[in-house]
Amino acid sequence: MGLVFGFPTSSFQGFQIGCKVRRSTTQNISSGPPTPVLFDAEIYDPNNWHSLVSNTERIVVPENGYYHCVGGVQWSANTTGQRTLYLQNIGGTGDIVYESRDAQSAGFTQHQISEIFYMLAGYYVQLQVAQNSGATLTVGTSGGAYYGAYLGLQRIA
Repeated sequence: MGLVFGFPTSSFQGFQIGCKVRRSTTQNISSGPPTPVLFDAEIYDPNNWHSLVSNTERIVVPENGYYHCVGGVQWSANTTGQRTLYLQNIGGTGDIVYESRDAQSAGFTQHQISEIFYMLAGYYVQLQVAQNSGATLTVGTSGGAYYGAYLGLQRIA
């Protein structure tokens, strides 16, 4: 039995709490257009909103409602260019929000994004990243830390 927010997962049976996924290894991101982050581990997913087998970049919502979505990445060290994080609601209007920042002058570049979307059953969210350093960079961490690359979705109403 796992834990969600410190409570046994059995406490949430029948309650669609949400889903949070992460990247446990690094993913190469070429300089250029946005690339979906592929998630290979689940922090929690009591109602199977995410698949570890196919379309691993997606979290699919099971019913209509308002959802709070959060995502974040850690880029490998490189001081050139900008890094952009996109949070996209696929379906309907395809709403998208993004956050761009200059590369850090030293060390890793980290950033997060958050948005509330109204989504219909079957819509999904994905996290995309882009960079223009002129080199291939990575997102995620080789140690699999939660902050390396993650995407979370919670139904709020």
